[in-house]
Amino acid sequence: MNVFISWSGDRSRFIAEELRDWLPKVIQSLKPWMSDKDLGKGARWNAEMAAKLETCSFGVICLTQENVTEPWINFEAGALSKIVGQSNVCPYLFELEPTDISGPLTQFQMTLGTSKDTLLLLQTINKAMKELSLADDILQGSFALWWPSLEKKLKDVPSIQSKQPARTDRQLLEETLQTVRAIAQKQEALDYDAIVGRAQGTAQYFTLADMKPSRVGEMQRSMAILSCPHCGGLGPVQVSPPPPQKQTICTHCQKTIFWDYSTGAPSGKSLPPVPGS
Repeated sequence: MNVFISWSGDRSRFIAEELRDWLPKVIQSLKPWMSDKDLGKGARWNAEMAAKLETCSFGVICLTQENVTEPWINFEAGALSKIVGQSNVCPYLFELEPTDISGPLTQFQMTLGTSKDTLLLLQTINKAMKELSLADDILQGSFALWWPSLEKKLKDVPSIQSKQPARTDRQLLEETLQTVRAIAQKQEALDYDAIVGRAQGTAQYFTLADMKPSRVGEMQRSMAILSCPHCGGLGPVQVSPPPPQKQTICTHCQKTIFWDYSTGAPSGKSLPPVPGS
C-alpha cells in the first residue's frame, strides 16, 4: 500500500525521511513516498506529486514547531483527506501537543512521536490495508523490533534556535468561545427557519414551548411573530409600528386577538378604543 508523507522545513523533512525508510521495515508491503521539494516554499504541486497522491491510500503529515502554523498545512491536509479519506490522514507531531494544533487540522487523529502513539499509527495504517493487513500480534512484534531504531533517529532531529511558544490559556479559551458561538449561531438559524416555515405554512405546528426560552422574545421582535394569547400558536403579523387593524383572528384556534396600540402587544381581552379613532 502506498503512503504519502508530507513535510515542510528541514526538521520536518528529517522526520519524513526517517519514516519513509522505517515504515517498510515494520510492514514490508508499505511503499512510502515523499517529495524532494519543499511545498512550504509556495510552489504548486507538480504533476508527479499529484499522480503519486492519486495512488496513495494513507497520508502522514510531519508537523514541527516551525511549520504547524503554515497555511499550506491546512491545504495539503484537505487535499489528502479528499483522496484517502479523513480517517486515513494522520498528523505526526514532533515536540508538539494536540493542544498546539488549531484550525482544520484538529479534525484529524493526532499522533505523537512516542512509542505508544506510533504503534497506534501503524495499527491504523495496517487496518487500512484490509486483506493485506498483518495479524496484530505479528505487527506488535515487528514494531517492538524496529521502534528503537526510529526512537534513536528522532533524538537526532536537529534542534532549533527558538521554539514556537506554547498556546496560552487565553488562546485556548478564545478558540473554545468561537466554537460555542458557532454552535449558538447554528441554533439561531434553526429557530429562524422554524419560525419562517410556520409563518409560511410549511412547517409543522409548534408553540413557544418548542423554542429556546432565550430566543422567544428576540425572534418575536425581529421576525414580527404573533403569539396567540389563547392557544400559544405563532403567526406572522406586523408588530412595530402597531398594525392598522384593531383586532385579528388566530389562524389556529380562530379566536379574536385584540391589540394594545400603546405597546403593540396582543391580548385576549377587548381593549378600549384608541382616542380619535
